[in-house]
Amino acid sequence: MYNAKAVIVGIIIFVVLFTSPFWVSMLGSKYSSTGIVLPKNEKECIESTAFMRDQHMRLLNEWRDEALRKLGEYVMPRDMVSRVSCKKRWMSRVPNHKYDVVAVDCGIKYNIIRLLNRVGCNVTVMPYNSTVEEIMAFHPDGLVLSNGPGNPEDVTPVIELVKQLRGRLPIFGICMGHQLISLAYGARTFKMKFGHRGANHPVKNLVTGKLEITSQNHSYAVDVDSLAGTGLTLTHVNLLDGTAEGVECAADRVFSMQYHPESASGPQD
Repeated sequence: MYNAKAVIVGIIIFVVLFTSPFWVSMLGSKYSSTGIVLPKNEKECIESTAFMRDQHMRLLNEWRDEALRKLGEYVMPRDMVSRVSCKKRWMSRVPNHKYDVVAVDCGIKYNIIRLLNRVGCNVTVMPYNSTVEEIMAFHPDGLVLSNGPGNPEDVTPVIELVKQLRGRLPIFGICMGHQLISLAYGARTFKMKFGHRGANHPVKNLVTGKLEITSQNHSYAVDVDSLAGTGLTLTHVNLLDGTAEGVECAADRVFSMQYHPESASGPQD
């Protein structure tokens, strides 16, 4: 025997849903083609509820199939850095500066520039596809490779730039910049299943042994095993999954961080 309260609730739900414009237009059934016909007894209520459930599932399956089809057809863009990089150089100056730094813009966050200014650096921000000659014309004391979106393997202009400039001046990379440095030295990167997101990732500094709680937002990582023979040394490791969080080539004065040392995970800081 059916519970009387359950039957009443079912009837109320049926009336509310089937008198809504959505169901009247979508179902196209005997309940909507000739107007709303309320159930006369318990049996009709059960039949009507089952009919509504079946129509609902049909619509859900159609929407799901359409969504999966669109996902299957989607092609990841390979020009994401070119979309967000500046189109021409610009400068952020400070009085009585100590250093001149060129920052290669792969999608740079302003907090990186602010902190460089804070320690006395004049910063010249340049497009990702700037040439060695264009950069060296500013006689920089160092080069910063910024964070950015997408697959680092697609950013070949910056990879080639690092290959030509390593050993000639200090180079520091953040996030994608870290990955680009690693690729330039012959290491590999890979797409992570979920990526690292948030401001509480524990990272161990292998040089000092200290633990750092870091801010991160990235989908790719450097393959730790691929660092062998590249000249790069692993300096930081993520304690959650063992991925590379920092590398260094002391001889070339090159180092990098996968996380965001300026503590702003982006994309709007």
